[in-house]
Amino acid sequence: MVLKGYQALAYYDSESLIVSKHNVIYKYNIKTNTFREIIRLSSSFKTYFSKISTALRRLLRTDIRYGFKIDDTNFLVAYNSKLIQINFETKRITAVTPIPRGSRPLNITEINEVNNFDSGVYFGEYFDNPQKESVNVYRYDKNEVQIVFTFEKGKINHIHNLVPDSYNQCVWILAGDFGDSASIYRATDNFKCIEKVLSGSQDYRACIAFPTMFGLVYATDSQFQQNSIRLLYNDEKGWGSKELHKINGSCIYGSTSGNGYYFSTAVEAINSGNKFQRYLRNKRGPGIIKNQVEIISMDKNFNFKKIYENKKDKFPFV
Repeated sequence: MVLKGYQALAYYDSESLIVSKHNVIYKYNIKTNTFREIIRLSSSFKTYFSKISTALRRLLRTDIRYGFKIDDTNFLVAYNSKLIQINFETKRITAVTPIPRGSRPLNITEINEVNNFDSGVYFGEYFDNPQKESVNVYRYDKNEVQIVFTFEKGKINHIHNLVPDSYNQCVWILAGDFGDSASIYRATDNFKCIEKVLSGSQDYRACIAFPTMFGLVYATDSQFQQNSIRLLYNDEKGWGSKELHKINGSCIYGSTSGNGYYFSTAVEAINSGNKFQRYLRNKRGPGIIKNQVEIISMDKNFNFKKIYENKKDKFPFV
């Protein structure tokens, strides 16, 4: 089943997805192939104008791009540089919180059952930051965000993800993008202690990771070299990373279900030149092997299988 024109935001339960189209959020029933409208978010003229074509929607970035299920009643979306909390029972907005910098976090994470961490919803700042200004980790609370840790100026460009790990009782911080900013940090004691684990290589640039009893499984996110799914481990020699499986493109998103892990690859260009040139560029980066996207599955025994592939469309990278 392909939901053409819809953006998948999150799982709701085993039978349902939360999806969006333009500025409308729906609950989609997988078994019955039916949609139930939840809410229409207010939108600007730019949003209405972009409905003319898919190309305009991509160029203007007007769609709802990210959602996070807080619980069975409350849902959080990033839209128009704001975090909007929605009650699914009343179909009403219950909180609107401005995102301090950037249009949205790349990922939002719930931290639970990790020793010495306050339970809650967290995210790291994700914005264009070539000068490596300071970057914050936030805890989301209705109507406000609270800074729980700040990377000093000169450390990283931005944060890709926060990954709670109940095996090692820590939270992994995945940061990007270039030089020493491509890095993996380990946070303990409610973000009071931050340890740099690995940095300085595109092998350590990641957006998605899964804790396992053997170590942290993660996929790289690089336009410059072939990407791979890797294992971060700690032995008598210290921290290390080893390749488990090569993949076609950079991996920005993934998920786990049942006994399996799933990684989706992207086709990306080199982010160079002025903004206008980037809008017109249609050549993939040297680390992207084929002009196609793929979904790779991995089981608990580290067996890999490509379960989906599709050729990239003709539009430039925007």
